[in-house]
Parts: sequence; C-alpha cells; structure tokens
Amino acid sequence: MNVSGSKFKRSSVAIAIALLFGLVGLSARSTFAQDASTDGVGTDAVSPDRLPLPINVAGGWTGTITDDDLGAGDFSITISQTNRKLSGGWMATFTNQAPLLNKFDGRASAREVVLRLDNDVDRKACRLAFHSIIANRTEISGKYIWVDCKPQFKGRGGSIEITPLPPV
Repeated sequence: MNVSGSKFKRSSVAIAIALLFGLVGLSARSTFAQDASTDGVGTDAVSPDRLPLPINVAGGWTGTITDDDLGAGDFSITISQTNRKLSGGWMATFTNQAPLLNKFDGRASAREVVLRLDNDVDRKACRLAFHSIIANRTEISGKYIWVDCKPQFKGRGGSIEITPLPPV
C-alpha cells in the first residue's frame, strides 16, 4: 500500500470513531430529552427558584396557651399576611394574671408558621419565639420559648393551639 492509501485508511478509521462517539452522545441526549426530568427527580419536585406558596393563615384565630409557669389560658391572635410575611396583634389571658398582649411579626411557609410575639412583661424586649408543629388553614399548634425576659421566664416556654374564628 502506498502512502496516500495509508493516510486514507487512517482518516477513514478516525471518521468512523468520531461518528461512533457522536452517535453514542446523541443517543444519550435523546434519552434525556424523552425524560421529563434530566436530573432523575420527578415532575412533582419544586424548582429551587420557585418555592411553594405559603399557607394562608390571615384572619382571627383563637384557642389555648399552656405556659410552664403561668399555667393554662386563652389565646387569641389576628394575623395580617402579605405573601410569606405575617404581622398583627395577640393576647393571652391567664387566671390571676394581667393579660399579656402586644404585636407580632413572623413568616409562613407551605408547612409551618414561625412567630415572634412581642410582650410588655419586660420593656418590650421580652418575647415569645413560636414555631409550629402543625400548621394548615384549620389548625396551628406548636411550642414557644421565652426570649430576652426577666429571670423568672428564662429558659421557660409552653405550647399554643389555635383554630380560625368563623367568618363574620
């Protein structure tokens, strides 16, 4: 075989190898194209740039509060909601105790409610940090701890269970 025949043979082998790799790559891409999800995650998964909508908890709620120190009482809260942000006012009443009341702020996600309930017990620095265990349109319940309060409340907490007031 002469030099030009040898070059032709090497070129043909190189082209065949390139075509083979090209077909394998094309086949893999078309397999992904047929799958609705290129990362193996089902179509029900949430895209990182789009969070699920928060629970709608706007309105009046009422129920009970059980405090480690103050005992059982009544709890009411009125929630204003703008997207995930929550705000409004709250009140807790216990036997033989002046009512606890003030404003609050917080946030809602698709599955939880977190609130910072300001309190007048200790010059407005004292507050309840609430985190829901159950949160949906018909019930919110969870635990709280007292934060930045006088020593009698330090490290103490309790629970809150509320349901929405009927529409007026």
